[in-house]
Amino acid sequence: MRTFFKHEMTSAPADKRDKAKAKLKAWQTLRQLVLLRDKRRCRVCKSGTQVDVHHVRFRSVLGPDSMSNLASICRCCHAEIHLHKLTLSGDANGTLKVTRC
Repeated sequence: MRTFFKHEMTSAPADKRDKAKAKLKAWQTLRQLVLLRDKRRCRVCKSGTQVDVHHVRFRSVLGPDSMSNLASICRCCHAEIHLHKLTLSGDANGTLKVTRC
């Protein structure tokens, strides 16, 4: 039977928390950079209301958390993307292609 020392029992959860905090901070920083790049306006309709950051290539299909894959999108356009009424493609740092389905 293995004996656990106090530092072994407490260091793993604290290490996980530290990694989670670092990941969250990195996401928050990246999110703010995307919003600043896009002047807090929707890249589809140019609205400045209820704008958030959206993955051009969805995370569910391994879309990265990178400036080139993130765009500012308003809530209405975001809903249309997930309802497959709009599609985004291309590089969010350059030409982002919006297609109405």
